[in-house]
Amino acid sequence: MTLEQELSGIDFSRFSKVQDSLLARINNLRAMKNFKNDFMRNTEVMSDEELEEVAAAGNPNLKKFPPKNDYPPKLK
Repeated sequence: MTLEQELSGIDFSRFSKVQDSLLARINNLRAMKNFKNDFMRNTEVMSDEELEEVAAAGNPNLKKFPPKNDYPPKLK
């Protein structure tokens, strides 16, 4: 067994002063990256027609606020 093979099996994070295992953090980052890639790969893209319908529908939150009549500014 070579030195590289022996060292590859050692979790060096146990020598770290950081409480969280560095190996666990790396594995979590790798899992998040894989999840993001899978999510983006499986996401459907809206057609131009669907995008036009969404744009035409507008923002329902805008109806909650009455329009301000302060433009153009009134000269006193």
